[in-house]
Amino acid sequence: MDIIDFTDKATVLVVDDTPDNLTLMSGLLKDSYKVKVANNGEMALNIAAADHPPDLILLDIIMPGMDGYEVCQRLKADPKTRDIPVIFLTAKAELEDEKKGLELGAVDYIIKPISPPIVLARIKAYLTLKTAADSLREEKIKELRRLATVVSDSNDAIILHDFDGKILAWNRGAKETYGYTEVEMLGKNVREIVAEADREAALTLIQRIKQGDIVKSFELRRVAKDGRILDVWLTTTLLTDEAGKPVAIATTERNITERKRDEEEIKQLNVELEQHVLQRTAELEAANPMWWMFVCGCSATRGSSFCRCGFTMQISNDLPSVFCWASQMASCPIRSLHPVGVRTIT
Repeated sequence: MDIIDFTDKATVLVVDDTPDNLTLMSGLLKDSYKVKVANNGEMALNIAAADHPPDLILLDIIMPGMDGYEVCQRLKADPKTRDIPVIFLTAKAELEDEKKGLELGAVDYIIKPISPPIVLARIKAYLTLKTAADSLREEKIKELRRLATVVSDSNDAIILHDFDGKILAWNRGAKETYGYTEVEMLGKNVREIVAEADREAALTLIQRIKQGDIVKSFELRRVAKDGRILDVWLTTTLLTDEAGKPVAIATTERNITERKRDEEEIKQLNVELEQHVLQRTAELEAANPMWWMFVCGCSATRGSSFCRCGFTMQISNDLPSVFCWASQMASCPIRSLHPVGVRTIT
């Protein structure tokens, strides 16, 4: 079905599988609006997701293939089309049908046969509301960008995005961290710079924040323009409108890749040191098992120090001296170690 354009005014998309209904609605609307028509659900979705989407959709329910309910559901699930008002225009007159349509996100439900003045009045009302909502949304985006400008010189990356992930602001710190310019990233989805393995977790966190959960900070892996995977520490701020409704998230992001690498190196060095100590201990044990048993016995009894022949020695402080002392002990009869005031260690 061809698209019929009559004016440069607001655009209304009429979706119906019956040619006579499309002709009727086109004739009714052509003096006040630009009219686009589609005779099936798939075509309707393609028109709605195009570069110049309609401002309002009149949607039939009973159609072959994809019915109007599914079309509406898919429109509301797509961030690009979910804000387009949908009015069901259908012969299904049951209360349950109307309830289902409104629950799927339609703004109104008109039963055929239509009353032209009522249809025109409702279209005008919903287009007026949409224009006001679009204006408020644009003002909020401008306000968020002004906020980002205040912190544009921060060395930390500061990114503002809505709950669908659309980037609204990108400061100098973000450019320095990730390599992308503001022009390259505005309007893009922030998930594009999230490491693939972390995307599901990142989406879950965004939804938790939107629902009111307090998620002040968390760690995430991002992908820089040159392909490097960066470990990043994020601090989040929830931004709301005048009514307190959440509208966007501001994240302050710090690259902790080098710090984590240093921590891993220190951890590995500690492991290697511990292994070296255990290995050296085993070597000493094997070299002189009787002497080592004697040293361990002394350590257990005297708390890592022992007293023989009038002096005290700390094994942990002077291991070479322990070897010297042990050699002297080996050449001295045990009974000569019991004179005056010297305790026998058992």
